Formats: sequence, structure tokens, C-alpha cells
Amino acid sequence: MIRRGATAVGRTCYRQCVRYTATEQHNDADLSDDEFPSEKYAPSEEMIQRFIRVDHAGEVGANDIYAGQLAILGRTKEAPLIQHMWDQEKVHREKMNELIVEHRIRPTALLPLWRVAGFALGAGTALMGKEAAMACTVAVEDTIVTHYTDQIREIVEQGKEEEYRDLLQVMFLAPCTFTNPLASIISRTMSVKSQS
Repeated sequence: MIRRGATAVGRTCYRQCVRYTATEQHNDADLSDDEFPSEKYAPSEEMIQRFIRVDHAGEVGANDIYAGQLAILGRTKEAPLIQHMWDQEKVHREKMNELIVEHRIRPTALLPLWRVAGFALGAGTALMGKEAAMACTVAVEDTIVTHYTDQIREIVEQGKEEEYRDLLQVMFLAPCTFTNPLASIISRTMSVKSQS
């Protein structure tokens, strides 16, 4: 039940982040609850900018979730595992920071609110106990895998996998704490494209 709730919260937060980072060309009415937002965007640099902006917000949020969890569970036997996962997220966040600068993308305006919400989610689930904290982590990672899979599909459909290899690398590394189904998707995609 907690996992299902955390997944719903993650998807809602993601949709809100996309809605608020959309430019004047795309308003809230353009996004239905069932569609992945990238289906509304033209195949262009704008699509990649949106991906990187949202992914950056996600990595920052994930870091703050782990910070919140560690603030509460920092002296428990779960602390080393949480610290390990947080250390991995720090690497992902740094790579997204590099991509933001490299592509000259403005981070989402909601980043300060997002950071507070991430910390509150991490601390709140940790206060509920280690099981709730781990359920939150699994739900967030599951949402990330689904989100990145959709983005990978969009990048491949546009034939831009070579051009955006750095972004694909971050997507490959993101859920490395758990089983990473993205690794096989990216490998197969790259090998199929190189054989063509």
C-alpha cells in the first residue's frame, strides 16, 4: 500500500514538474494524465532540454529524499545502505548538473520547493520506519525506470542516441542500486543502431 501511494505521488510530482517547466507553447491543457509528456513535443533540441530539465529535478529530488532518510535513520543499521544509495545519487546529480550547463538549460523554477518536498518525503517515510523508507525508495526507483524507459524510446525514435549519449549514460546509471532493466534496453538499442 505504501509503495503504491509513493508511486502515485512520484508520478503526480513528475507531471506537475513537467507542467510547470513547460513553455508558453505548451500549457497544462496539453498534458493529459495518461500520456507521457514527450509525446506532445516536437522532435528537437527542445525535447532534450525538457528531458534534461525534468531529469535534473528528479536527481536533485532523489538526493534530498536520501538526505531526509539519513537524517532520521542515520544511526541505525540501515544507515550504511542509505548512505551508499545516496552516494550513487550524488554522482547522478553531478552528471545532470554538467548536462544542464553543457546544454545551457535553465533548471526548473520549482527546484527550491522540489528540494523541500524531497527531504520531507524522505524524512516522513523514515519516521514511519525502515520498511516505509525502503518502500519509498523502491517506488521512486521504479518510477525513474519507467520515466527513463519512455525517454529512451523517444530518443531512439528520433534517431538521436549518438547525439545524446551522455544523457543515455546517466539514464543507464540512475537505478543502479536495484536491478537495472535499462542497461539491456540501452545496450540493445546501441547495438541495433550500430549494425544498421
